[in-house]
Amino acid sequence: MRHNKGTHKLSLWLKSVLHGLEGRSPELASAVEAGRAFGRDNLHLPASYFAYNTFLAIFPLLLLISSVLGFVLAGNPGMHNSIMDSILRNFPGASGPLNDLVNSIVANRALVGVFGLVLLIWAGLRIPKSLEIGFDRVWPAPHRPFLKRKLLALWVLVVVGLLGSVTIAANLLTSSLLEWTTRHVGGILTLLVFLLGVILSLAANFVIFFVIFRIVPQRRLSPRSVAWGSAAGAVMFWLSEYIFNFYFVSISKTQILYGTIGALLGVMIWLYVLGYIVFYSAEIVALGNRP
Repeated sequence: MRHNKGTHKLSLWLKSVLHGLEGRSPELASAVEAGRAFGRDNLHLPASYFAYNTFLAIFPLLLLISSVLGFVLAGNPGMHNSIMDSILRNFPGASGPLNDLVNSIVANRALVGVFGLVLLIWAGLRIPKSLEIGFDRVWPAPHRPFLKRKLLALWVLVVVGLLGSVTIAANLLTSSLLEWTTRHVGGILTLLVFLLGVILSLAANFVIFFVIFRIVPQRRLSPRSVAWGSAAGAVMFWLSEYIFNFYFVSISKTQILYGTIGALLGVMIWLYVLGYIVFYSAEIVALGNRP
């Protein structure tokens, strides 16, 4: 009984402190109100749907990447032999199955590519649909006609896919440059390269969020509010990348079986968090469009 009273008093004290901070900081008040709106609109369900569909698209994406790798290896025997030698050195016990797998990918690269592309389009079109379901809760509107909805989903998939590819390429480039400067130069140049990578990552994330908030909702939103929501989403997404990157690095040091299961679990959780970030950012945009 005393424990319940103590917990109740603590809850009241925390609420009073938070209420006082909201009165002093309009930004904090907006952040808290966006969180409350997230709960009122029950956006955790669209976030789960978004995570599921995104996770579903990973397998056909890997098939498509494998097909591209198959075409590269087929036209480059030296690289093919180098990969085989690497497999023999690092996985002597599993060299036979892995060798058969690589040869199978090379032999069936066209079929794997077509199959992966078809599955990727099917699964990828479900991702904009999950965004539309969530945004319709934030900005209630009638459903779009079937054909218009599919064309919009395809357009979003292509645009975000291209932007995401550019983002990944920029991140890989800055990571390689950072590694090189760390080994050979160090000092202020390494710090500048790190800051450049952070700026490029935030800018790319901002553009992706901005495009999503301008295209998918069925309501015209002010560019200013979209910019604020996109900036919040970009920062939260960047932080989640660093947090889960630390998790994946830790998982990679464990045993192969548990590392694989842990990595899959980590990907699912990260996509779920990403869904929360997208729809929470949408609530920030909605706050900026209130009269």
